[in-house]
Amino acid sequence: MVLNNTALLTKAGMVSHKLDDCYIIDAGKNTKSMIILTLTSRAIEENSILFRQSMEPVGRIMEVFGQVEHPFYVLRWPKTMSNPDLALNDTVYMNMTEAHFILPAQLNTVGTDASNVFDEEPDEKERVFIECTEDVVNNELRAKWE
Repeated sequence: MVLNNTALLTKAGMVSHKLDDCYIIDAGKNTKSMIILTLTSRAIEENSILFRQSMEPVGRIMEVFGQVEHPFYVLRWPKTMSNPDLALNDTVYMNMTEAHFILPAQLNTVGTDASNVFDEEPDEKERVFIECTEDVVNNELRAKWE
């Protein structure tokens, strides 16, 4: 993926740990300024691509963990790409024109986006099946990048 000149890069975090096949990115504690609250009070979604300041892609977020106010990301690169050789404390960036975020309000909701033939919420047994199916799809996406 190559970014064009209209891409708006914003700091996503810094490399805090380097492992054999991935990097841990520390997004830092989000600031609570009212002006930038909408940009910093959420974590970047999984499968988002991170970049160097030169707009060169370095990998994809495969997992998000920690608090929404201070998230960490597991960054991996596809097998077809060589290790991006990031050093500790290197800054990585996200493309704000294509960024997707985890919204705190979505984390504490009950229910699903699925329904039965009568347009009712599925029961607990059906809900567990739906969640397992989503896990299979996410694992297949991860396998392509591992």
